[in-house]
Amino acid sequence: MFKLRIHTYISILGACIALASCKVPTMVQRAENRSVPQSYNNKEDTANAAIVDWRTFFKDKVLVSLIDTAIQNNQELN
Repeated sequence: MFKLRIHTYISILGACIALASCKVPTMVQRAENRSVPQSYNNKEDTANAAIVDWRTFFKDKVLVSLIDTAIQNNQELN
């Protein structure tokens, strides 16, 4: 009799867990914060690496030749 109660409770618990796990989770839409301050700690960025040419930015001749070869053989740019 005791085993029958235990099996009944386990079956009910299993059915409850199965029903609870079938719920589809709700998607939360979060608004992103796109505001960027002009300066941090009252200091503005004066150095910008995008302005500098890459040949003058890299000083190593082997690295410059490797990058140049990679650009020449890049199929997506050709």
